[in-house]
Amino acid sequence: MSQGKKRKGSGRVTIADVAKHAGVGSMTVSRALRTPDKVSDVLREKVLNSVAELGYIPNFAAGALASSSSNIIAVIMPSLADFSTNEITKALQRKLEPAGYQLLFTASNFDVQEEESLVKALLQHAPAAMLLPGTPHTGQTLKYLKSNQLPVVELSALTHTPIHINVGVDHHASAYQLTKFMYMKGYRNIAFVGAHTDFGRFAMRLAGWQKAMLDHNMPSHRILLDFEDANITAGADSLAVLKQKWPELDAVICSHSELAAGLILQAGQTGIDVPGQLAIATFEDPNLCTALKPSLTTVEIPYKEIGERAAEALLAALAGDEYSPMVQALEFRIKTRAST
Repeated sequence: MSQGKKRKGSGRVTIADVAKHAGVGSMTVSRALRTPDKVSDVLREKVLNSVAELGYIPNFAAGALASSSSNIIAVIMPSLADFSTNEITKALQRKLEPAGYQLLFTASNFDVQEEESLVKALLQHAPAAMLLPGTPHTGQTLKYLKSNQLPVVELSALTHTPIHINVGVDHHASAYQLTKFMYMKGYRNIAFVGAHTDFGRFAMRLAGWQKAMLDHNMPSHRILLDFEDANITAGADSLAVLKQKWPELDAVICSHSELAAGLILQAGQTGIDVPGQLAIATFEDPNLCTALKPSLTTVEIPYKEIGERAAEALLAALAGDEYSPMVQALEFRIKTRAST
């Protein structure tokens, strides 16, 4: 087997591996996990420490799947309610369901600890593969995924260290280029309004904006992140705060199209001319961005193609005996509209 490739199912952590690591018998490990009250505190702690260290996941489906492969593909998305998820999930279903796979969707709610819990719970049912956001994962999540040796696809955002298959765009670069675009249009006092900026692609967007601001000698202190969720109401509420804190403001970049929509609607209500007095730009959701008056300048991300490419790469991995790490980088584009 060539270096860098892994054979499907090889290297999966077993009860025997946990027993060896903990220095106990396999039956002790089984009892510690299934009936913990029947083993001593010392032994139970040794077993649980080894389970965590090795990333072992009990296989609840082992009996049912002893003679057949699972046709379930687990999909963890940050949210089940946004534009990107809708585009990706429809593309995945169109490609994977005709091939005989059933997709199980759940959401981490932009929380890496919740993602870790979901990964652990889903792996106990031995899915054929798992798809999740291309975002930094907890160390324990990585142990769980690597110890189970199943095909893994990281979606939407490119990552520096892919687990297996990574299909997405460079969100850092997209925000950098959007900020540079605003600079070239003549804007200098540009704020960033964001939500969930400690998570994945939204953190990358904030970092890309900051780097572009610094590279073009513009101040990067105008940041407003005090939102629990990205919605139109939050965007509308942000306008008064922005104008109060930074009256010199001439442009805003929003991490989400919903925030930008709220800003535009509130600007219209308060008599602020867009883009004459305040330019606004954002990411994603061309349907929402074109429906607004004025229409929103946006970075368009090819989420449908991301879903299609991810499904095709996953089917190839599931059909083969071996798989290698693979990255597919897709292009974004800035769509200029009336808001800038």
